[in-house]
Amino acid sequence: MIILLAKRRGRTRTYAEFLPYLLIEYRFWTHGRREAMKQSTPTLYNRLVRMPNGALLGRYFDDRHTPRPEMSREDRQTAQNISDENAKEQLYLNLRAGAESGWDFSSRWFRVADEIQSIQTTNMAAVDLNSMLYTLESTIAEAYTLIKQPLLATSFRKAAERRAETIRRYCWDESERFFVIMTRRHIIQVDEQPWQDCFLSIQKLLQKSKQPL
Repeated sequence: MIILLAKRRGRTRTYAEFLPYLLIEYRFWTHGRREAMKQSTPTLYNRLVRMPNGALLGRYFDDRHTPRPEMSREDRQTAQNISDENAKEQLYLNLRAGAESGWDFSSRWFRVADEIQSIQTTNMAAVDLNSMLYTLESTIAEAYTLIKQPLLATSFRKAAERRAETIRRYCWDESERFFVIMTRRHIIQVDEQPWQDCFLSIQKLLQKSKQPL
Protein backbone atom coordinates (compact mmCIF):
# COMPACT_ATOMS: atom_id res chain seq x y z
CA MET A 1 0.00 0.00 0.00
CA ILE A 2 2.77 2.43 0.94
CA ILE A 3 4.71 1.57 -2.20
CA LEU A 4 1.66 2.36 -4.33
CA LEU A 5 0.94 5.54 -2.39
CA ALA A 6 4.53 6.67 -2.87
CA LYS A 7 4.07 6.54 -6.63
CA ARG A 8 1.32 9.15 -6.36
CA ARG A 9 2.57 11.35 -3.54
CA GLY A 10 6.32 11.08 -3.94
CA ARG A 11 8.68 8.54 -2.44
CA THR A 12 10.61 10.60 0.09
CA ARG A 13 7.55 12.31 1.55
CA THR A 14 5.52 9.11 1.81
CA TYR A 15 8.25 6.88 3.22
CA ALA A 16 9.29 9.49 5.78
CA GLU A 17 5.69 9.96 6.92
CA PHE A 18 4.93 6.27 7.34
CA LEU A 19 8.30 5.04 8.63
CA PRO A 20 7.26 5.31 12.32
CA TYR A 21 4.24 3.10 11.64
CA LEU A 22 6.32 0.59 9.70
CA LEU A 23 8.65 0.35 12.67
CA ILE A 24 5.74 -0.20 15.07
CA GLU A 25 4.56 -3.08 12.89
CA TYR A 26 8.06 -4.51 12.70
CA ARG A 27 8.55 -4.35 16.47
CA PHE A 28 5.26 -6.22 16.94
CA TRP A 29 6.51 -9.16 14.88
CA THR A 30 10.07 -9.14 16.24
CA HIS A 31 9.33 -8.49 19.93
CA GLY A 32 11.69 -10.64 21.99
CA ARG A 33 14.31 -10.80 19.26
CA ARG A 34 17.24 -10.49 21.65
CA GLU A 35 15.91 -13.25 23.89
CA ALA A 36 15.26 -15.49 20.90
CA MET A 37 18.83 -15.02 19.70
CA LYS A 38 20.12 -16.23 23.07
CA GLN A 39 18.27 -19.53 22.72
CA SER A 40 19.76 -22.64 21.19
CA THR A 41 18.56 -23.47 17.70
CA PRO A 42 15.96 -24.34 16.71
CA THR A 43 13.54 -22.61 19.05
CA LEU A 44 10.17 -20.86 19.21
CA TYR A 45 9.84 -17.58 21.10
CA ASN A 46 6.90 -15.17 20.95
CA ARG A 47 6.23 -14.60 17.24
CA LEU A 48 9.70 -15.75 16.28
CA VAL A 49 11.19 -19.00 15.06
CA ARG A 50 14.96 -19.27 15.33
CA MET A 51 16.06 -21.55 12.54
CA PRO A 52 19.07 -23.90 12.59
CA ASN A 53 21.16 -21.36 10.64
CA GLY A 54 20.55 -18.84 13.45
CA ALA A 55 18.21 -16.65 11.41
CA LEU A 56 14.75 -15.66 12.62
CA LEU A 57 11.49 -16.27 10.80
CA GLY A 58 8.04 -15.17 11.92
CA ARG A 59 5.05 -17.19 13.10
CA TYR A 60 1.51 -16.43 14.24
CA PHE A 61 1.13 -16.45 18.01
CA ASP A 62 -0.91 -15.18 20.95
CA ASP A 63 -0.09 -14.44 24.57
CA ARG A 64 -3.19 -16.12 26.01
CA HIS A 65 -4.28 -19.73 26.43
CA THR A 66 -8.01 -19.11 26.81
CA PRO A 67 -11.04 -19.16 24.49
CA ARG A 68 -11.40 -16.14 22.25
CA PRO A 69 -13.93 -13.71 23.78
CA GLU A 70 -15.82 -13.33 20.52
CA MET A 71 -15.99 -17.12 19.96
CA SER A 72 -15.97 -18.41 23.53
CA ARG A 73 -18.82 -20.89 23.13
CA GLU A 74 -17.45 -22.32 19.87
CA ASP A 75 -13.93 -22.68 21.24
CA ARG A 76 -15.17 -24.45 24.37
CA GLN A 77 -17.18 -26.82 22.21
CA THR A 78 -14.09 -27.55 20.13
CA ALA A 79 -12.16 -28.41 23.31
CA GLN A 80 -14.92 -30.28 25.13
CA ASN A 81 -13.48 -33.76 24.48
CA ILE A 82 -9.98 -32.84 25.64
CA SER A 83 -9.42 -33.80 29.28
CA ASP A 84 -5.80 -32.70 29.66
CA GLU A 85 -5.71 -29.04 30.70
CA ASN A 86 -2.34 -28.35 29.10
CA ALA A 87 -3.55 -29.77 25.79
CA LYS A 88 -6.72 -27.70 26.08
CA GLU A 89 -4.72 -24.52 26.68
CA GLN A 90 -2.54 -25.29 23.66
CA LEU A 91 -5.66 -25.72 21.56
CA TYR A 92 -6.96 -22.31 22.65
CA LEU A 93 -3.56 -20.75 21.94
CA ASN A 94 -3.47 -22.18 18.43
CA LEU A 95 -7.06 -21.14 17.74
CA ARG A 96 -6.14 -17.59 18.74
CA ALA A 97 -3.05 -17.67 16.54
CA GLY A 98 -5.08 -19.02 13.64
CA ALA A 99 -7.51 -16.13 14.03
CA GLU A 100 -4.59 -13.69 14.08
CA SER A 101 -3.48 -15.06 10.72
CA GLY A 102 -6.77 -14.19 9.05
CA TRP A 103 -6.98 -17.79 7.80
CA ASP A 104 -9.44 -18.94 10.46
CA PHE A 105 -9.72 -21.74 10.04
CA SER A 106 -7.97 -23.06 7.01
CA SER A 107 -6.84 -26.68 7.08
CA ARG A 108 -3.36 -25.34 6.32
CA TRP A 109 -3.01 -25.08 10.10
CA PHE A 110 -4.26 -28.61 10.83
CA ARG A 111 -2.00 -31.59 11.44
CA VAL A 112 -4.90 -33.83 10.38
CA ALA A 113 -7.09 -32.56 7.55
CA ASP A 114 -10.63 -31.55 8.60
CA GLU A 115 -9.84 -31.97 12.33
CA ILE A 116 -9.72 -28.55 13.94
CA GLN A 117 -8.56 -30.11 17.21
CA SER A 118 -5.25 -30.85 15.46
CA ILE A 119 -4.60 -27.17 14.78
CA GLN A 120 -0.93 -26.23 15.22
CA THR A 121 -0.67 -22.67 13.98
CA THR A 122 2.07 -21.69 16.43
CA ASN A 123 4.29 -24.55 15.27
CA MET A 124 4.51 -23.21 11.73
CA ALA A 125 6.68 -20.64 10.00
CA ALA A 126 4.22 -19.54 7.32
CA VAL A 127 5.93 -18.64 4.06
CA ASP A 128 3.37 -15.96 3.15
CA LEU A 129 3.81 -14.21 6.52
CA ASN A 130 7.58 -14.24 6.11
CA SER A 131 7.32 -12.95 2.56
CA MET A 132 5.34 -10.00 3.91
CA LEU A 133 7.96 -9.45 6.61
CA TYR A 134 10.64 -9.51 3.91
CA THR A 135 8.74 -6.75 2.11
CA LEU A 136 8.40 -4.83 5.38
CA GLU A 137 12.14 -5.00 6.05
CA SER A 138 12.91 -3.97 2.47
CA THR A 139 10.49 -1.04 2.68
CA ILE A 140 12.00 0.17 5.95
CA ALA A 141 15.46 -0.07 4.39
CA GLU A 142 14.27 2.04 1.47
CA ALA A 143 12.74 4.60 3.84
CA TYR A 144 16.00 4.98 5.75
CA THR A 145 17.87 5.36 2.46
CA LEU A 146 15.57 8.19 1.39
CA ILE A 147 15.95 10.07 4.68
CA LYS A 148 19.73 9.57 4.52
CA GLN A 149 20.22 7.12 7.37
CA PRO A 150 22.62 4.73 5.59
CA LEU A 151 23.61 2.60 8.59
CA LEU A 152 20.01 1.80 9.47
CA ALA A 153 19.20 1.25 5.81
CA THR A 154 22.02 -1.28 5.54
CA SER A 155 20.90 -3.05 8.72
CA PHE A 156 17.35 -3.57 7.46
CA ARG A 157 18.51 -4.47 3.97
CA LYS A 158 20.73 -7.20 5.39
CA ALA A 159 17.85 -8.44 7.54
CA ALA A 160 15.65 -8.68 4.45
CA GLU A 161 18.35 -10.50 2.51
CA ARG A 162 18.87 -13.01 5.29
CA ARG A 163 15.14 -13.64 5.59
CA ALA A 164 14.92 -14.24 1.84
CA GLU A 165 17.88 -16.63 2.01
CA THR A 166 16.30 -18.48 4.96
CA ILE A 167 12.94 -18.78 3.22
CA ARG A 168 14.63 -20.28 0.17
CA ARG A 169 16.75 -22.63 2.25
CA TYR A 170 14.07 -24.04 4.51
CA CYS A 171 10.74 -23.47 2.77
CA TRP A 172 11.44 -24.27 -0.88
CA ASP A 173 10.49 -27.78 -1.99
CA GLU A 174 12.35 -28.46 -5.22
CA SER A 175 10.35 -31.57 -6.07
CA GLU A 176 7.04 -29.72 -5.76
CA ARG A 177 8.40 -26.43 -7.17
CA PHE A 178 6.48 -24.76 -4.35
CA PHE A 179 7.31 -22.89 -1.22
CA VAL A 180 6.00 -24.75 1.82
CA ILE A 181 5.11 -23.98 5.40
CA MET A 182 7.82 -25.17 7.77
CA THR A 183 6.46 -27.04 10.78
CA ARG A 184 8.14 -27.39 14.16
CA ARG A 185 8.72 -31.10 13.62
CA HIS A 186 10.65 -30.41 10.44
CA ILE A 187 12.55 -27.55 12.02
CA ILE A 188 13.74 -29.94 14.73
CA GLN A 189 14.67 -32.61 12.16
CA VAL A 190 16.22 -30.07 9.79
CA ASP A 191 18.85 -30.97 7.20
CA GLU A 192 19.79 -29.78 3.72
CA GLN A 193 17.05 -31.72 1.92
CA PRO A 194 13.59 -30.40 1.07
CA TRP A 195 10.72 -31.53 3.27
CA GLN A 196 8.48 -33.77 1.20
CA ASP A 197 5.59 -33.87 3.65
CA CYS A 198 5.45 -30.25 4.79
CA PHE A 199 2.16 -28.42 4.48
CA LEU A 200 1.99 -26.72 1.09
CA SER A 201 1.54 -22.98 1.09
CA ILE A 202 -1.81 -21.81 -0.22
CA GLN A 203 0.02 -19.61 -2.66
CA LYS A 204 2.56 -20.64 -5.28
CA LEU A 205 4.88 -17.71 -4.71
CA LEU A 206 7.63 -18.39 -7.19
CA GLN A 207 8.40 -20.81 -10.00
CA LYS A 208 12.13 -20.97 -9.36
CA SER A 209 13.99 -20.71 -6.10
CA LYS A 210 16.51 -18.30 -7.57
CA GLN A 211 13.89 -15.73 -8.46
CA PRO A 212 13.83 -12.75 -6.07
CA LEU A 213 11.22 -12.65 -3.35
